[in-house]
Amino acid sequence: MIINDTIFKEDNVILNLIDIIENGKESFILATEIPNAVFPAKMTINTDGTYDIEFYVSEKYTSQITGEFFFTHHIILATKGLNLLIQNKDIKSCKQQIASKDGNYKTVLNVVAFRGDLDDSLWSNSKQVAFCSILEKRFAPYQAGVVFDMTISENQTSSCKNCIKLDIYSNCFLIYFIKTDNNKQYLILKSQKDVNHDTFLEVSECVRTTIGLLSGYYISDSVWYVAMRSNDKKSLTFRFENNGNSVYNNHPLLEYKHYENVSENKLKLSSEQFENMVRLFFINKEIRRSAQLLIYAGNSDGVSRGCLAAVALETIKSQIIQNEIDKSSESIIDNKELLSQIKRELSKSLAKFKNAIDKKTYTRLETKLGQIYQVSNSEKLEAPFEKLGIKLSAEESYCLTCRNFLLHGASLKTKEGLYEFLNQHELVDMISNRLIMLTAMLILKKCGYNGMIVDWGYTEIAKWRMILAREIVPGGKVLRDISEQNID
Repeated sequence: MIINDTIFKEDNVILNLIDIIENGKESFILATEIPNAVFPAKMTINTDGTYDIEFYVSEKYTSQITGEFFFTHHIILATKGLNLLIQNKDIKSCKQQIASKDGNYKTVLNVVAFRGDLDDSLWSNSKQVAFCSILEKRFAPYQAGVVFDMTISENQTSSCKNCIKLDIYSNCFLIYFIKTDNNKQYLILKSQKDVNHDTFLEVSECVRTTIGLLSGYYISDSVWYVAMRSNDKKSLTFRFENNGNSVYNNHPLLEYKHYENVSENKLKLSSEQFENMVRLFFINKEIRRSAQLLIYAGNSDGVSRGCLAAVALETIKSQIIQNEIDKSSESIIDNKELLSQIKRELSKSLAKFKNAIDKKTYTRLETKLGQIYQVSNSEKLEAPFEKLGIKLSAEESYCLTCRNFLLHGASLKTKEGLYEFLNQHELVDMISNRLIMLTAMLILKKCGYNGMIVDWGYTEIAKWRMILAREIVPGGKVLRDISEQNID
């Protein structure tokens, strides 16, 4: 398993190691913490990316090495030139059964992680690379939502671009996609300087979250991590993890197809804007988690989709305006002297009825009275859009007012002149999809992107109605230009 055309020849060394382990090309000896308790073993990969280790525990050790043993002890798989440490926390399941009259126990361990070293210090201040498996066959690199401006081809003048560079606070990384000669695909993140492993993992998550938000595909299945200190080949080590958390929601926010009279930079992020988003997610975990909510929202249906989008919107709103005077908490009356006079007069009027109503009700009325000067929740949600210069249409502003209805499980209702042509099911889908779109617009705009975003609200309803009418459904999507006010 190799890449035929690359300037990074060391990648083929790593791919060869992956191929040896994945395809069971080596026989192993399994060693336990019990003296002399070693057994021949074979290792095979499963379709879900986890590994099975099969071996036989001889009768001599069956009383000591039961199924519970592996959840409290580490084991090592050894073969010529290769040792794999499997920690107890990385064993997902253990199956044992008597396999022969001799009393030997056939044992199968299902493992989700292993590593090639016993020394954590090897992962500190070293050059590191992550090979992230791409298992989703419907995904291709050109759908990642970014304009690649570099190539890993040996011909550096090649028009085939598949790589970008990221500078994240004095750390430099390359991101590129590869396809091997046996048609396996990987997303590769490679540090160009020595980096701490915890930092590397953070950047990896931010990169995958960025790609996931833009393309609808959050890549989080199997990852091979490799580290080596500069000029020290003996420090070369690796680690495998199977997370099994990939999400493919089939709702990319950026369009990857070509449209007449629409340039590529109006449909995809530039490498600089992509870097801005990765950096934003790196420094602000709240916005990163909100972006992940949007990815999961795209994989949900109906009200669930809208609820996740509403939570993400609330969080991102608070993050965008948290360091400034929060306009969302201001009174609807700017004149403080006039406001004080109105408060006094209203309080005097309420006081006249103090003896006519019970104390609990009177207290509630006082509380409500103190809230009537505040802006509405929908106006609060519009504040970040105003701050970033995003002009909302009446329909989009109405979507923001539906946040509370979704979170409290109330039925959505149309407003005069808005969405009256939709039935209840279509209204829920429209509002939910547009809340995702609007929330993502805040992130995109904050990163400097002023291009198009897919309006899945209108796209899905329009296409579904065409299907019902037995009309030919076009392949394009309804696009919303972030730099302009949407026309209802």
